[in-house]
Amino acid sequence: MEWIEKSNHRIHLYSETIKHGDRFEIARIVNTMMVKKQDEELLGKKLGSQDMKLLTTIQNILFVELALSLKTTSDDIYQRAIKCLKEQEDNILI
Repeated sequence: MEWIEKSNHRIHLYSETIKHGDRFEIARIVNTMMVKKQDEELLGKKLGSQDMKLLTTIQNILFVELALSLKTTSDDIYQRAIKCLKEQEDNILI
């Protein structure tokens, strides 16, 4: 899923997608938002408060579900996600 620049439109579209419950689409939103958060941090900025609230909420739900199905912890899933993001960043910088 692509990052939508207009905050209100982005929050509305992402929220509607989440309401439908398609876990693949929710995972795509989490990925997009985590990448954007990482990009902002590299620039010394922060993700907006509405975006952080949405990201935190859906990330927690998704990671708990993944942890249950993979018989691990949500923290382990989070660490795996961060590791993947860092690997993507390293590949881009090469």
